[in-house]
Amino acid sequence: MTQEYYLTSDRNRNIIVTTTNLDELRMVRDKLNKLDKDYLKKSKRSLHAVNFTIERTINEEEETKDN
Repeated sequence: MTQEYYLTSDRNRNIIVTTTNLDELRMVRDKLNKLDKDYLKKSKRSLHAVNFTIERTINEEEETKDN
């Protein structure tokens, strides 16, 4: 069975990335974090970097196990 992963952030974002390949997701996360940090350095905004994190989707087997 494959696990599904996605990215979340502290700020509301309309970016949804879902994959079963954790290495690919890490690469996307790192690129998004770098884009945000670069943007914040060049802009006059005082926002914090997004710092996307990787979350794992709970599958049906895990849900029934918890109940």
